[in-house]
Amino acid sequence: MLAYFPASLPDELLFSRLARYHLHICSQSSKQTLDDLFGDRSVRASVDLQCRLSALAQRLPPSLGATAEDLAQATLFGYHAAFQPAGTRRLALRSMLDGEAAGLHARLGIAAGLRAPAHRLRWCAACHEEALATHGETVRAQVEHPFAVLKGPMRLVIRTISLARASAAVTLAAMAFNMKR
Repeated sequence: MLAYFPASLPDELLFSRLARYHLHICSQSSKQTLDDLFGDRSVRASVDLQCRLSALAQRLPPSLGATAEDLAQATLFGYHAAFQPAGTRRLALRSMLDGEAAGLHARLGIAAGLRAPAHRLRWCAACHEEALATHGETVRAQVEHPFAVLKGPMRLVIRTISLARASAAVTLAAMAFNMKR
């Protein structure tokens, strides 16, 4: 049982909490951190779909009251499984709670060869500054990575999958801005 694990901040990814734990305990080895958290050095910390959540939930301090299902809600599971049938969602969630990561993305319809992997996490600079001011440290919000959040001088937030839709939203915002002047 862990004596410490950081409390969740609003809309924070589980991956961000794992990273904050690693920093807060001043661990020099990511493998040791994974062993502390999951009881297994072979577990991989995943940005989007973390597995072995039941093992993690059992090791967390009871004062947090976190269940494996709560931890799953702090991943990108909701985005990946939104349009999947209920049976597929249940199997994927069971795999995240107690199983292995092998084949999880494919089960959710995310083919490895159809998309280029992200080379780095996407983040919003304004959100980064706001988190530093509010919480004293940076966090990764669930919405930042899947939708490259764009903020302009009007604090406009654009969350679209299509570049054409984003361009249309920016054009409309620019028109509104010019009408205000």
